[in-house]
Amino acid sequence: MKILHRATLAALAAAALLASSCNNSYGVFYSIQQETEQSGSEYFKKATTTGVYKLGSGASTAYFASGTKLYTRGLADSDWSVESIGGTRDYRLLAATGNGTYLLASIYASGACKLLQREAATAWTEIDISAIPAGSWIDGLYFAGGAFFAQAHDNYENEDDETDDTYSLFYLSGTSLLACDANLQGLNYERSFSGVAYDTSTLTFWYATRKGLFSSGNPDTLATALASGTGPGGLTATSIAYFDSALFVGVYDYDEDDPYLYRLSGGSWVNVTDSDFEGPPTALCYITAPAKMLVGEALVSSSTGGGYYEGSSYSSLKSGEQDDKSYVARSESIYSTTIGDRAVNAFFWDDDNDTLFISMSPGASSASYYGLYSTVYDGSTWSGWEAE
Repeated sequence: MKILHRATLAALAAAALLASSCNNSYGVFYSIQQETEQSGSEYFKKATTTGVYKLGSGASTAYFASGTKLYTRGLADSDWSVESIGGTRDYRLLAATGNGTYLLASIYASGACKLLQREAATAWTEIDISAIPAGSWIDGLYFAGGAFFAQAHDNYENEDDETDDTYSLFYLSGTSLLACDANLQGLNYERSFSGVAYDTSTLTFWYATRKGLFSSGNPDTLATALASGTGPGGLTATSIAYFDSALFVGVYDYDEDDPYLYRLSGGSWVNVTDSDFEGPPTALCYITAPAKMLVGEALVSSSTGGGYYEGSSYSSLKSGEQDDKSYVARSESIYSTTIGDRAVNAFFWDDDNDTLFISMSPGASSASYYGLYSTVYDGSTWSGWEAE
């Protein structure tokens, strides 16, 4: 729910007249937003969200947010609602992803895991998942290089013992899942997948796992592991994305408690880690206009990690907690009362509507924090984070 941009034009005009008589370098929105306690949807209060996706365009745009359920709202709407998937709202959401045209969701309902997809103006249709190991749950969905991928997690229900869990990667072909290369099947419990990216300069798929990277030319061709000691090879990859003509991989060395950010361009891996990084880099995002890169962190402890860094490129990253209206939060006050030192799970930039979303894990004790915020860019400044 928005609390700022739903004001009437008359009220805004009156506020602007008042603001013109005082020294207000950030404008009336800045002042109001610092002084007003934010109030968002009850679905997201103290609740984790893992991503935002959209379907449609123009006035028919619909947003979707993944949490324990899949939630949705229209472009001009304030209120979110639970999305009905396969004719039911009685489900547990396992994973979701989208590419603007198609949306995929994995759910657990009626004692079984199901994978469904839909387009903007169509109903959900079920995908054939008979190729995955019997009893597996699909708890990871990714889109890269024009292809959808699904992580099948075997022995998922045995929560007391993760050592017998295995992970396999599949890709969507038509209305069925097919297995990726054999090297991406049956990986042990230390090698769950954390993302997929596509390098358009080399036409290569990259698969990030908790124990290094694999790459292949196509989803079903030979996947080769990146050698340990070569860039992020052998390290725990916590995020992966291709943008600004380079592949970026966030990793974390749990033995040394050190986060890293690697960049692959022109065939060479370069460590571009910012010295201020503290937690695992779990979210990577790039906006072309205005040029801005964002790196979100997970928590290492209650006082270490969390929040995000931003800059015009990887070489100019600074904490988002800046009193500067060119920064997404606009001010230290807005940043600390919305994002703060909380785990960031994902960013989503809607280029058509100049809107940036941030999905977070606010923590059960964070009474005034939400798991989903958004901000709008008007061509020169950002509106500042607002609870959804």
